[in-house]
Amino acid sequence: MPRIADPLSENLPGVDLTSDAPALDPVTRLACRLFGVPLAALSFRSPGGSTLGWVGNSAFENRDFDALLTVLHPPEAIPTGPEDDRLAGLHLHSGFAPGFVAAAPLISSRGGDIGLFWIMDSRPRLTGFDLAALEDIARLTVAQIELRSDLRRNRRIAAQERLCRALVETIRDAVMILDPDGALHFASPAVANVLGYRPEELQGRNFLDLVLAPDVHRLRETLRRPADGYAPPERLLVRRKEGTIRTLEAVGHPLLDGGVVSAVVLTCRDISERPRTLENT
Repeated sequence: MPRIADPLSENLPGVDLTSDAPALDPVTRLACRLFGVPLAALSFRSPGGSTLGWVGNSAFENRDFDALLTVLHPPEAIPTGPEDDRLAGLHLHSGFAPGFVAAAPLISSRGGDIGLFWIMDSRPRLTGFDLAALEDIARLTVAQIELRSDLRRNRRIAAQERLCRALVETIRDAVMILDPDGALHFASPAVANVLGYRPEELQGRNFLDLVLAPDVHRLRETLRRPADGYAPPERLLVRRKEGTIRTLEAVGHPLLDGGVVSAVVLTCRDISERPRTLENT
């Protein structure tokens, strides 16, 4: 089944019919009992306006809903009777001959029209129908759809975070996140080999306190530069926990918030032995 996106917002998570259908079936059954009808269904629209899928009755086809929309303008109920014969002669491909149809729009929290909540009966209803109750069920249905979409998005984000953490924890370079003033907010396990500190020992400290002058001034200026002028230092002299001085190769990447650098990801590698190695080759 396709994912149905909200046509008014590309950023709104779509409806995953494969996983959402079983969860939404109880809603359609509740509507059947509440309104005393044999059929309740959900249809979803594509960004182009056509029907792509539905939940609630597997016998229906997309073109059945499209046919109903030629005579129905939701939110609306068609009772069919002496005063209203719009459904007369309308036979759907599923074989169902509707004598009563009502539909309420599924409106997302962002105002996007994502589909319709339908109820149908083969018998006409000549008495009044409470359309507001159907609209309430439609709103509850949208809330459930968006909740499931949020849960899927959060699971994807959590999986991406686990992957990123796994990558950071396995590489040999030290990875740190600094704010523009140099305060350290994250340190990977590799800092133990590069700087001699456990990651928790660096929490709340300022990385600039470990850098020797004149590199400390150069790094401070780099951290405070705008994104378009960002140029991380190539080498830094730093003091390890036990007091030895090491040369680090540093590469930084700015993290932007509204176009402003809010933090810098700094990756450091100990290259203190590199000149000596090059001289011996």
